[in-house]
Amino acid sequence: MQDKGKAAVQQSKVKLERRATLTGKPLEQVKQVVSGNRIIAGCIVSFFDPEARPIKKVTEFGYKVRIDEKESGFVTGYAVL
Repeated sequence: MQDKGKAAVQQSKVKLERRATLTGKPLEQVKQVVSGNRIIAGCIVSFFDPEARPIKKVTEFGYKVRIDEKESGFVTGYAVL
């Protein structure tokens, strides 16, 4: 039982150390943006998911489609625009 407790404490310690290190990064990012640097390599966009990356908007090609439906979800009409 003590081994499980020690393992849980060790895991919590590692998580806390990681969070403490991560806390300083957004502050540095803010300083860089305020000083005029808009492109920051490896920027943190989520404190809870540090590996998350920003979604870049790309130009899309194709057709737009309008779909009409009732509140119940039945499709009542459509049009290719």
